[in-house]
Amino acid sequence: MVTNESVVILSYANTPEKLDILKECILSSTNQGYKVILSSSYQVPDEIQLLCDYTIFDKENPVITGSDLEKIGGAIFFWLSFPHFENQHSVDMNHSYAVLKLMKNAATIAKINGISKLHYLNYDYIIQDRNLLPNQSESLDNNDLFYYYYTENENYMNTGIFSIKTQQMLDSFSHINSKSDYCEQGYPILEEYMLKRFKERQLKIDKDLLVNIKQNNKIDLIATSDFLTQKKIEGKEFNLYLYLSKEQNTNKLYLIAISDIDTNMSVKFIDKTYNIKITGSPIIIELDQSLVDTGFDVEVLEFNVREKFNNQKKLSSCTIHDYVVVKHFDNFRYDESNNLTVVEQIVQDTPKDFYNLSLKNQTDKVYYHGYHHFYPQYFEKFRYQKFNMLEIGYGDGASMKTWIEYFPQADITVLDINVQHIESDRCRVIKGDQSKLSDLDRIIDSITQAKLILDDGSHNPMHQFDTFNYLFKNLLEPGGVYIIEDIEVSY
Repeated sequence: MVTNESVVILSYANTPEKLDILKECILSSTNQGYKVILSSSYQVPDEIQLLCDYTIFDKENPVITGSDLEKIGGAIFFWLSFPHFENQHSVDMNHSYAVLKLMKNAATIAKINGISKLHYLNYDYIIQDRNLLPNQSESLDNNDLFYYYYTENENYMNTGIFSIKTQQMLDSFSHINSKSDYCEQGYPILEEYMLKRFKERQLKIDKDLLVNIKQNNKIDLIATSDFLTQKKIEGKEFNLYLYLSKEQNTNKLYLIAISDIDTNMSVKFIDKTYNIKITGSPIIIELDQSLVDTGFDVEVLEFNVREKFNNQKKLSSCTIHDYVVVKHFDNFRYDESNNLTVVEQIVQDTPKDFYNLSLKNQTDKVYYHGYHHFYPQYFEKFRYQKFNMLEIGYGDGASMKTWIEYFPQADITVLDINVQHIESDRCRVIKGDQSKLSDLDRIIDSITQAKLILDDGSHNPMHQFDTFNYLFKNLLEPGGVYIIEDIEVSY
């Protein structure tokens, strides 16, 4: 066991996928002999807490938004810059103080327990190089701080991994005890502010390039932002940027699309669908205000993106230096077809994931509700197993068609107040009322146990409540998943 020092893991894990990564991060540290202080803004399961030496849960999670950003002196911007064109997008939320508070919480616990050196890690950093932390600790024998910097700018320390003496961490930020305190510093970017503060206090600092440790460790496994969509191919990250942007000088509106990999974008209006190839060079399409007033849909299936662009869409700001880069929809091929035909045309030969199967079968689970953003996190682990599933509510049958393809070995039962029929040898619709225990008992007698129960039935809150209480106890198998959809209508 490494003495007198500890790994501090900063956690924002709030999904099963993220909790799995958190667990791997903890084990990668404890297996190297380090004590672990877990400082989290979300409650974590007992089994994960027990892996740590100390656990701090701070449910305040003081995110800086709106008027708070004004105190800093403006928002955080993400810039894209090209010879003929620039675009800036303001980030809606700033987690800087929330993260700093987690750091201070951990340092306080460390001091109480006599820990003099701290190795800070974001939970999505998995340290596999067993020499890494010892090297950082050795640096702290002669220095106060060790950090990694980005190739572009060494004045931004990477706060995802750094090492510091406990007392120096506490002394550096003892004056920051609220969002207001933080905002008064005038630095919205945490990485910039922390390093500035350390230099002001004349800490002895050692540093290295972040790229030097990427090959032997897992870094930034979870990417979060409100201005891009990310996917990974063989461990490498690729970004998609989609903006509705206004040019400040002319007030003209533009649709802007950029992708790190060549892919296709579908832009759907009421009567036309444009199919546009996007690459690493920006596609800049001028928009009439009437198009934005009416609204249009943008799909990039490779990134599982479907967004509505209209007057409710957040605007970014652009500057166009040479209008030769501007295009119009007349420059692109389009299809004249109804929406149903267009969707079927787009999704043919696409992967059979939940999103694409839902598009194919026209279920509103992706169109209006966006369930594809989190259903796979719960379903993929047992997708190809043989199990029983119950859905309450048949509707037009679109979701059942999706489940048949998505769960190829599942035995699927649907309870509906108006419909009864047999879909196939493993899929059936039973007529019944979810508010009647006798009808729920018929389902229980029929399938005995279900791994997945999904309530998309009456949407009556009392029905949902009573059904959950009864089926969770009498039908759901241990470790199963129970979902109640559309609770936004439960006023």
